Amino acid sequence: MVSLFSQYAHAGTYYYGAGFKSCEMWLSDLYIYKSDNYNNAINSCEVRSNYAVNMEWVNGFISAHGWKKDWDNDAELDQRAFVTKYCKENPLDNIHDAAQALVK
Repeated sequence: MVSLFSQYAHAGTYYYGAGFKSCEMWLSDLYIYKSDNYNNAINSCEVRSNYAVNMEWVNGFISAHGWKKDWDNDAELDQRAFVTKYCKENPLDNIHDAAQALVK
């Protein structure tokens, strides 16, 4: 049987999708997304999609954990900054680990 979703065992739980991706991939997707060159790349839609999927996964994780911040227009940028800082400091971890640290 082949699964269409990535899954990873973590402390007796499973998670799917972008949460399984490494922090190195988060940083790579974000760097390309923010660079001026992505507009000229053949795969610019894929790059934009990669970043969007990563960020939506983090937002879903936060929502599922009932974590609340005083929301403003910069809330998503704050979350992105936290995950990015975490990933720079822990490149061998994955997006799930960064999101978990955010909600603690």
